[in-house]
Amino acid sequence: MHRIPGLLVGLLGLGTLFVVANLATAFPSFIQQIPNGEINSCANCHINPQGGGPRDEFGIDFDNNGWVWDATLAFMGSDADGFTNGEELQDPAGTWSYPDPDPGEPCRVSDPGDELDTPTPVADLALNYGGAPVLPGTFINFTARLVVDDCYTSPQTFDAWIDVFLPNGHPFGGNPVFGPMNLTLPPGFSISSFPISLFVPAQAPPGIFTLVGNTGIYGSEVYDSSGFDFEILP
Repeated sequence: MHRIPGLLVGLLGLGTLFVVANLATAFPSFIQQIPNGEINSCANCHINPQGGGPRDEFGIDFDNNGWVWDATLAFMGSDADGFTNGEELQDPAGTWSYPDPDPGEPCRVSDPGDELDTPTPVADLALNYGGAPVLPGTFINFTARLVVDDCYTSPQTFDAWIDVFLPNGHPFGGNPVFGPMNLTLPPGFSISSFPISLFVPAQAPPGIFTLVGNTGIYGSEVYDSSGFDFEILP
């Protein structure tokens, strides 16, 4: 007689396991509910990269958004590192949804909850200038180093351009002074010292100017920047 309640408890337990198992298979995990979520796994939302415990800022925003990936969450910059959540997870407009294939390049995915983890630049740029002052009506000469990270799986297309800023910090009215030049380069492409000469207008006032080179999508997104100050003599 005492076996019947025990049997019922056992059956109820099996029923609970069955329901839980079906729920687990019917709905994607939180990791699957964000684009490229498997790359950083639980670290996307939790301070502990193994999961559990306190959530990071992205985890809090994800929770407040109803555990839904959409444009609202994509346009946020949860970890305040200068990139939106969508840029970090390779879905800038927030149009991806499960079970669509993950968007973008896995190489460029970063953790939207970690301010120290930012997307790998598509094209890493460094400018090198000797520092000699220049006269109006002459040329300023410098070199550029450009590298496309070899972690990418396909050729990368981007723009390169150069802006100049006046001694008062305002942008020069003729910007960009170089480009934008559209480039498509293979992974692992590298050029170590590309010479560039830019004409300094004869009417240029004296002072300390700033020159900044950029790679990215002109008018939309900057992947990487490099710059230096230079002096124009009277």
